[in-house]
Amino acid sequence: MWTTLRFFQLLGLSVLLGGTSYFSFIVAPTLFRGLPREQAGDIVSLLFPGYYLLSAIAIAVTLAASAFLFWREGAAARSSLASIILLGVMLIAMLYAGQVITPRAHQLKEESRIAQETPRRAEIDGEFNRLHRLAVRLNGFVLILALVLLGMLSSRLRI
Repeated sequence: MWTTLRFFQLLGLSVLLGGTSYFSFIVAPTLFRGLPREQAGDIVSLLFPGYYLLSAIAIAVTLAASAFLFWREGAAARSSLASIILLGVMLIAMLYAGQVITPRAHQLKEESRIAQETPRRAEIDGEFNRLHRLAVRLNGFVLILALVLLGMLSSRLRI
């Protein structure tokens, strides 16, 4: 049973790290290098719901396995509690990015297209850019926390 729970901890974390890294460092940059900016942005926007869903599920799987292990190991497992806290923060960040920032950014992108070259467009584009930077920072934050968590979990492995 413990092996199964550890497997799901590492599986969820692996899916999160792999998916986030692949999307952030391969898919998005390749699209923006190879396609016109607006077209690349449209494709990335289509991919975001699946990206954020997969990330949230991966974090939730890792969180559930970690919580169950913590419950079974007792209060002596301080690093397990730290893992649970990190995973909670990561899940909140991903859900916020996926459920709040992304829909608003998509709405702003559509408003920007309608506004065309009016003074309102600069304001819309400014808000879009602010949200985009926030989403990038949240994703980077989650990626860094995932790496920290991987280090914490790997230090507990016994081969």
